[in-house]
Amino acid sequence: MNESGINSKEVRRNQVDGYFVGMTAIGVNQDYSEQGVGLLYQCNELSSSTTFNSTFGNATDLFVTAGGNPNNNNNGIAQNQGDPSPTATVSALPNNLFGNVPGRVNINNSTTSFNYFYTNSGTAPEVPRLEPSNVLGNVNKIARTGVNFSMNNFLFACPIASIANPGGGIAGLQNSLSIWETNVDYLRGLKDQLLNGGNTTEIEAQLLFADSPQEYQDLYLELMNAAPYVEDFILMELCQLENYPELALRNIMVANPHSARNEEIMMAIREIEPAISQQTLTDIENGELTFTTYDHLVYNLSKAQSESERASWNLLQLYAQDTLQDRLADTRNHLKNRDEPSFRYSLIESYAIEGDLITAQNEIIAFETEIDLGESELLMSEWNAMKTYFSILLQAIGSDELRELHESQISVLHSLASDPWSFRAGNKAEALLRMNDTTSGYIEPLEHATLNSSKSDFEMRNDRDRPASYFPKVEVSPIPADHHINVSWWGMEQWSAQNGSLNILLMDNMGRLVLSATTDYTQYAHTMDISHLAPGLYHLLLNQN
Repeated sequence: MNESGINSKEVRRNQVDGYFVGMTAIGVNQDYSEQGVGLLYQCNELSSSTTFNSTFGNATDLFVTAGGNPNNNNNGIAQNQGDPSPTATVSALPNNLFGNVPGRVNINNSTTSFNYFYTNSGTAPEVPRLEPSNVLGNVNKIARTGVNFSMNNFLFACPIASIANPGGGIAGLQNSLSIWETNVDYLRGLKDQLLNGGNTTEIEAQLLFADSPQEYQDLYLELMNAAPYVEDFILMELCQLENYPELALRNIMVANPHSARNEEIMMAIREIEPAISQQTLTDIENGELTFTTYDHLVYNLSKAQSESERASWNLLQLYAQDTLQDRLADTRNHLKNRDEPSFRYSLIESYAIEGDLITAQNEIIAFETEIDLGESELLMSEWNAMKTYFSILLQAIGSDELRELHESQISVLHSLASDPWSFRAGNKAEALLRMNDTTSGYIEPLEHATLNSSKSDFEMRNDRDRPASYFPKVEVSPIPADHHINVSWWGMEQWSAQNGSLNILLMDNMGRLVLSATTDYTQYAHTMDISHLAPGLYHLLLNQN
């Protein structure tokens, strides 16, 4: 965490193992004008993770530094790590689990002193790890006797965000998940009934041959009430039919007002020869702001799917923290039963990490037949990138060369890490590159975690290939939004030497592009009109080129 400002305060529920420096607080984190300066570290597993049964350890678990700025005397960490009250309960303590690997440093503080509260009481085997036993710098360790710690206390102290009552635990989350999955199945079935169905053709034919204006009006109302929603690609095909009756085209488009929100469809309608009347075009355009039953259905389905996914991830976290029984089989079964790509990626990795390369490879093959990516180019591109990453990962694990990759593998990982469209695979590729002492881009240097050097590593590397601003930031407001969103950004000055343009892409939950804009990065803000979009969840992507 480096100069995180006023919006980032708590660092909690992370598992970091096998690094030179596990966590670092650099400079002013949480604006000094605010109450409670600095970061609060709580419920982090630092070194020797009990969840993953690893024993590598970090050379330094937590490092606090002013960031090489001699004028900054402010801690990057809160003055009190935990409630200073003598009557504080276990949930008010930091409850970080430090490494117990001999010769490693738990906390290294190169700034002014701070207080660290912990308990040394309890029957849980993790109790000795609550105390940062090996400390460099000025850290006041204060033990709270009489406060008992257990893994149940650990979960209570750091509850995960959940749609279920936290007291319900695994059973409660399983019940919530079942409810949301039932809703998803019901809404999907309802969507299938409404989508690309209905009796559009029959009603349309009757409209063309209506004997009287009244009969035409009755048939038209029947068409509107039936609301035979069809997908955009079918509407596009309709626009491309030669000599298609204008009246029939008009009625179908009006019955599907989402057509007016698709720029490609509207362009195709305007280019029809011979040209359609202005009245027909106006009738179709008026549907742009119409909120239909189908839009409401899609919104509810999107919400149910998101809540189901959230419940799943929360349940998986509780599985990982269950100290009473081995939940690995439950975890894998759950991952296998989900049809979202992200869950299957985790399933493949779980087998790969354990060295079960045959099962991991079988799951890669199963992905192709069991997961429907639809027509989303974004999801397909992500899957192709993940397949490339998995190929290198399995080869490296199979030959025990995870930290000694070949040059050809390093080259492929560099390509993945630098591809803005392969975000998930790119992050994983970056992790493998760092394990092999290389990286695809600039990494903010950390001050060397010792107090023996007369000149810090931070100072020595501070200006080496350092961009003008190395942590781009983006804010979107308001959330949720009804009519407009304001997108603001800063820290992208390093792009100026290459290209001043910035692409803003808005995609729906299926990965389809629904809105885009191109602006100059020096504008630092852009407003987008989203009033024509259906309610739901959308993803915002900013990129260059």
